[in-house]
Amino acid sequence: MFKKLKSAFILIITAVFTIKIIQTPEVACKGAAQGINFCLEMLIPSLFIFMFLAAFIVNSGISRKLQKALSPITKFLFYLPGCTAPVIILSLIGGYPVGARGAKALFLKKEINEEQLNRLMCFSVNAGPAFIINIVGKILTKNYLFGQILFFTQILFSFFICLMCGLISKIKKRKFYEKNSDNNNKDICFSDSLILSCEETSKTMVNMCSLVILFCTAIEIIQNLNIYGVLINQLNLINISPNLSEPIIASVLEITSGCYKATKLKAPLTVIAFAVGYGGICAHLQIKQILSGANFNYLKFCTVRFFNGIATAFVTVFILSRIPEKYQSVFSTLKQPILISNSATKFGSVVLICFCIYFIFSVNSHIHTKK
Repeated sequence: MFKKLKSAFILIITAVFTIKIIQTPEVACKGAAQGINFCLEMLIPSLFIFMFLAAFIVNSGISRKLQKALSPITKFLFYLPGCTAPVIILSLIGGYPVGARGAKALFLKKEINEEQLNRLMCFSVNAGPAFIINIVGKILTKNYLFGQILFFTQILFSFFICLMCGLISKIKKRKFYEKNSDNNNKDICFSDSLILSCEETSKTMVNMCSLVILFCTAIEIIQNLNIYGVLINQLNLINISPNLSEPIIASVLEITSGCYKATKLKAPLTVIAFAVGYGGICAHLQIKQILSGANFNYLKFCTVRFFNGIATAFVTVFILSRIPEKYQSVFSTLKQPILISNSATKFGSVVLICFCIYFIFSVNSHIHTKK
């Protein structure tokens, strides 16, 4: 019965969206264009290199080499093998899918088991400093200090959840799994691991951007259908104002769009804090897609993310309440237009060109060596 209702619901939603797109294609185009803009200006610049590093550390064997040195620390604090340390660190500075990308790579190489993978995903899902401090703090809210506080709060909670998950596993006396570091696994050469990591990251990035574009289009269509209006009116009955409810709904669906709407509608900064702590369904589905085939506990993951969002919002309120009144204006959302900065720089272009030249020579050298 439930499956039939689910199928009927999906069919109705698909039919409604299809009819709306045919009737007003400009609405879908507007949402898709906004999604593409978010990907090019925010998502790709802030995530790609960190996702590549997460994959490269595992594929090149660096994580395995660090395992012996870091195992005593990670086992004592987090009840995890040493190979997870680079993934945890990168998840704090990379972005939401970076931890999932690294954890999946470790799982496929049998460096961690399913229980450890699910435990990793309770705290290795964070927005990177490039997004929180630069995009949210400096560009959207025009408040660099707020971005720094939000980033610090996120790291604090991740570390707390990490410790608690390890403690629970110890109390439940779960068997500690650690692959023998003296195995006969051969490290992939630099050029091969570079190409493999870049290929894996590019595929993941395409899937992520596709989901962001899809969600931004869906949000625009939902707004045009006035479904937003119905939900906002219902929330207004319990004294939640439209400038608060609209960004919350958008944040639950997609974080970038939610943060953008929150600043545009001058919503409280706690809404943005919740959005960053929760991550949004779009990011959650990206992580679910990355971890497909790994027996990922999606329900547990969503529950942890929801409480993480609430906790992040409360701590943000607490920190802001302790700031003297003469500094309160620093935290207010400015009324000027929100501009998206250009991520390209002359220095970055020169570095990228140099890296490409080195990459070409490295690959050619490897080919000649094989011949």
